[in-house]
Amino acid sequence: GDRFQLGEHVFRLVLEQRRADRIQTLIRTANQALDAGRYVEALDACEQVVLISPEDPDAAALMDRARKALDDQQVEQLIAEARTCINEGHLAEGGELARRALGIHPDHALANALLEEIGAIEREERERVPKERAVAPAIEKCRDAALAGDAEGVVAAAEQVLALDSVHPEARELMAEAPSLIEARAREREAERRAREAVDRARRDFQDGHHDDSIARLE
Repeated sequence: GDRFQLGEHVFRLVLEQRRADRIQTLIRTANQALDAGRYVEALDACEQVVLISPEDPDAAALMDRARKALDDQQVEQLIAEARTCINEGHLAEGGELARRALGIHPDHALANALLEEIGAIEREERERVPKERAVAPAIEKCRDAALAGDAEGVVAAAEQVLALDSVHPEARELMAEAPSLIEARAREREAERRAREAVDRARRDFQDGHHDDSIARLE
């Protein structure tokens, strides 16, 4: 009987040692996997430890670290995908990805910032459509005035456009060209005035019988 009890005791000791060795190996595997960024592998090793020793503190601590690292990795991926969607104009999809990230980390600053960015883009888009509708006839009037050489009309229409959209590139360009139009128009008027004066003098010379002088004035 004593020999049987001794044998049973030795068997239990061997079993306990094998169990401890297995746990140590799994914990070492979990640590190495965690350090290498293989978080799923680390979790798997920890779960095997828990099956052997449900209250093992090292396994519990490593599982917490692996789960947190997996969450951080998933959030990082969601944020990157959300940023790509926003850059490509897929705002609804980007917003959904950012909200999924917040479901994992509710206070994630970058996810919240992306949602704010999406909101700002959507507000700007809502404001842009009516603004473009209001700008369209004014910029058309500005173009027509420029084609007609009507500098005052260009300025008036461009001011109308810029009141609606202060950085409208075409309106700013036409406004910048207005002074040269004014100068050109002034030169045209001066040329027209001189031409009228020459015609008037020629007419008077002709009426006074100075036919040669009259013809010379018109040449």
